[in-house]
Amino acid sequence: MACTIGDIAWAEHFVKTQAHFLKAPLRAEAALLARATILFEKKQYRKVLVLLERQKFGATLDNIRARALLLKCCYELEHDDVLEKCIAFDVFLKKHSRHPAAKASRNFSDIMKAIVRRRLSDDKIRTDIHNTKHLYFREWLLKKLEV
Repeated sequence: MACTIGDIAWAEHFVKTQAHFLKAPLRAEAALLARATILFEKKQYRKVLVLLERQKFGATLDNIRARALLLKCCYELEHDDVLEKCIAFDVFLKKHSRHPAAKASRNFSDIMKAIVRRRLSDDKIRTDIHNTKHLYFREWLLKKLEV
């Protein structure tokens, strides 16, 4: 939440001082995802890739969050394979379609694919972003259309 409102320093302090309160099995993975999110907000996309690219998490939600963050980094770094990574994310989400985060994540991936493909007008994509009820990273997606 702190990263969302731009208070990166507070988020970093919170992770450093509060992570030890989490139960041991969750601690390392939660701290890793938090660090990756902070690095993303600091626009240190390559560092996020190094942290998360080969990481497997115990919880499905953490895997979804990490994969979405990786997608966003690849887009920001203008990687050529963003579309392929979206499709791989879709396959993962299909395997976990009953997870509560799957629908909003799938909608995020669908809009990412629309932005990458550029077959639809920006106005159509913007309308889809605004009208999609369950959607992660809505504001980030809108910003990508403004660039």
